[in-house]
Amino acid sequence: MTPKRILITTDTFEPSINGVSRSLREIREALTTIGHTVELVTPTATVPNFFYPDLPISLPRPISLLKQIRAFRPDHIHIATEGPLGVQVRNYCLRNRLRFTTSFHTLWPAYFQRFLRLPQRLTWKGLRWFHDPAARIMTRSLSMARKLKRK
Repeated sequence: MTPKRILITTDTFEPSINGVSRSLREIREALTTIGHTVELVTPTATVPNFFYPDLPISLPRPISLLKQIRAFRPDHIHIATEGPLGVQVRNYCLRNRLRFTTSFHTLWPAYFQRFLRLPQRLTWKGLRWFHDPAARIMTRSLSMARKLKRK
């Protein structure tokens, strides 16, 4: 196996304690253990999220983000969340014709319908926009993968 340089982008990471940040910590440790180099793009600044207090909203810093990606020179790019950092890295990959993968962790349509009264079909449309260009979409379970395929 040839060691790879893997860039993982996430809008939620330590010190936030949630399923996504715990999973990404474990994935980083596993990849590092088998010889890969993993760089995390994580929020450097956030603002409070009034609808979901445990998940602050990240504020991307475009210039520093671009410098980080270019300096790291990744072999693979994975976008773990659909937030502002994820969108920025997605757009960078598309502009530069770089393949990337994404993760689908959270059923945002149900959250947004409950807290914002936003029809689920609109959120699903946004999620399709975000994930469709990805080379692969990773999910937490087979049932989540089935749900995503149906939508």
